[in-house]
Amino acid sequence: PFPQKCARAHIGRAGGTAVNNTKGGLIVSTRSFIAMKTETGFTAVYCHWDGNPKWNGVTLRDHYQDPAKISQLLALGYISILGEQIGEKHTFELGAEVEANQGWSTFYNRDRGDDWAYIMPQEYATFEQLHQAAADHWAVWLYVFNRGLWQCCKVNANLGAGPGDLMPIDYWLEKGA
Repeated sequence: PFPQKCARAHIGRAGGTAVNNTKGGLIVSTRSFIAMKTETGFTAVYCHWDGNPKWNGVTLRDHYQDPAKISQLLALGYISILGEQIGEKHTFELGAEVEANQGWSTFYNRDRGDDWAYIMPQEYATFEQLHQAAADHWAVWLYVFNRGLWQCCKVNANLGAGPGDLMPIDYWLEKGA
């Protein structure tokens, strides 16, 4: 399950508010899980802000196509805000980092110094384990990069899911998700 220390940090820092992003919209706390298929299963991290396909989905699809760049993103652990670039260490002030740092991603360990043990990338042997971990982290969306394609599905803690539930991001955008 999602570590309570991390959960308290999210609630205490975010305070249930939305902040402006560089595209003129609001970043909303819609949790997501971001994963890449590996030879042994999946590597994944949690992402707190704006996990819906209109933001994280488009950002992943348009800016994270290189497997080496995706590995670099995941290697930094849990993400507060997914930006168009991985970026460099910067302030963790909500709202300020997206505009002030040219769309850089914001990470709980690199940028705020959270305990690595709680926010390091995780490995899952099966899609079912990955989906369950996303549900345990209260994620609404699960993104998986596999064979050069980003796909996603909604996470439902009450229902199991299989790899067949993953659909291309554009499918969800067309459905208005």
